[in-house]
Amino acid sequence: MIFLILVFASATLLLQIGSFAQQSISGVSSESEYTTLEEYNQIETGMTYEQVVEIICSNGSLTSESNIMNINTRIYTWYGNGMTGSNANVTFVDNSVQAKAQIGLK
Repeated sequence: MIFLILVFASATLLLQIGSFAQQSISGVSSESEYTTLEEYNQIETGMTYEQVVEIICSNGSLTSESNIMNINTRIYTWYGNGMTGSNANVTFVDNSVQAKAQIGLK
């Protein structure tokens, strides 16, 4: 019985540490800033950055930008509501969604 309580307490502590680590790594200030799989699935090719922000309700983090031959490419990352490290990346070319990828979103 004591062993089960310790295992449960350890699992709870790990979940709390994981949540804290996710916030520390991502810089988000609250869970409301995390993106969900449902929000991610609403993002479509051709949408603007502003439309994606409206869906996710967060600006995300600019993780990469290039400007080659007057073609602007930006990749934004939104941190996820799943396990630590979960995220969504959206690639915009001239402010239009061209690609997206996610890992671990719930």
